[in-house]
Amino acid sequence: MGFREWLGAKLVPAPTEKQQASLAAAGDSLSREDDGWTPLGATRNRRNLIPWKVAQAQEAAHEVWQKNPLAKRMVELEVDIVCGEGFEVSSTDDRADEVLKKHWHHPMNDWPGFMRDYVREKTIWGEALMPVSTGQGMVYLGWVDPSNIVDVKKCQESGKWDGQVALRCGKNGTERIYLENIRYMMGEDALSGDAFFFRRNSVIGATRGVSDLYPFIDWVRGHEQMLFDQMERVGLLNSFIWDVTLKGEDQSGVVEWTKRQSAPDPGSVRAHNESEIWQTLTPDIHASDAAESSTSVKKHIASAWGFPEHWVGAADDVNRATAAETDFPTQSTLSARSRTERTDTGRVMAFVLQTAHSAGQVGADAPFRVESPPVQNTDLEKVAASFQHTIGALAVARTNSWTDDDTAIEILSMFAGKFGIEVEASELKERLNNPSTADMEMYKKAGEMAQNMRHRNGNAR
Repeated sequence: MGFREWLGAKLVPAPTEKQQASLAAAGDSLSREDDGWTPLGATRNRRNLIPWKVAQAQEAAHEVWQKNPLAKRMVELEVDIVCGEGFEVSSTDDRADEVLKKHWHHPMNDWPGFMRDYVREKTIWGEALMPVSTGQGMVYLGWVDPSNIVDVKKCQESGKWDGQVALRCGKNGTERIYLENIRYMMGEDALSGDAFFFRRNSVIGATRGVSDLYPFIDWVRGHEQMLFDQMERVGLLNSFIWDVTLKGEDQSGVVEWTKRQSAPDPGSVRAHNESEIWQTLTPDIHASDAAESSTSVKKHIASAWGFPEHWVGAADDVNRATAAETDFPTQSTLSARSRTERTDTGRVMAFVLQTAHSAGQVGADAPFRVESPPVQNTDLEKVAASFQHTIGALAVARTNSWTDDDTAIEILSMFAGKFGIEVEASELKERLNNPSTADMEMYKKAGEMAQNMRHRNGNAR
């Protein structure tokens, strides 16, 4: 028995049968060497930061975003790319589409106006809390500053979902308000709760989010301090002193000479004999070494964030070819963030349609779609050339029965996404099999245009 085990056995009584059953039901994951020991912070979730550390990290991240140009630029660059021209929601069901648009554009919700703020807040704070209120089939969203969140508990049904959120309130912040995170309860097919709680940068077992800026706070502050030090060095580099050598003079003679002289004015004439040697001295402080160190820190910050170095102005050794290659991992990271935002938004929209269904405004399980702007900067010329070759290959494959219509439609759907047109393969197949009047008119005009072009080409020959 080790010292910790011996001391634990002396200080902490053995657990009762009831306590042992509770540990087994909760899936006790502690190793035996941790038995009898309690983490600092008592009953806190071991996967979260210490409560006071959460508040400290949030305020530090917000301060860095406000004051540090590099941190602010990285956050805003991510928000700009993820949000782009804005998100959109739609439904193939006319009544559901009307409900979604009404909620989306209602002045109290104003998703087009607040979407960038939502993404920015989750990036800075690492979490977001949006209380909801309902009335006449409508859902209205509110907002709670994350600094008012005291604690978040896991739901009893599943360790994956966050449950009750405790908020600080009252004059001295000693009172508490408890909101249930909107989620699917055990045995129910409907979303229920008081507010939407979203978190970032934390494991499944945690209940609090962590700011994207948290790992970078010390680095961006250090980088900023290096730049301030370099600015001070610039003043020293622009300064100099006159060094005068007086041949044959003793100390008293040098002192007397100094009393009679002053620094020459710019553009003035100075004459002396061979006994005086005048020269200027400037400090050699190796400023280039400091500049290289500053650039290295900036590159470290950018690469850790997931951005290529040339995105933050550190492009001293980057050319067009390397820049194009390094963009792909960044686009994948930003695409993942965009997908997360679509998922969060879709969770809210599902609750919106559910509330409207309860009011008898839409049918059950109405389909909907959340669309976000494409993150990748597609080279349309290359995609168009590839699309043309693919169409030819599909025609040959279909003629020789090497593929079927469903596979060809899936490939066409994929290429449509490259052009920024999100269309499901099943939807495209339905439209091809049952063309609308507008589609038939479009096909007719396309055929007429092709016939006219062939006629003109024939006349030209």
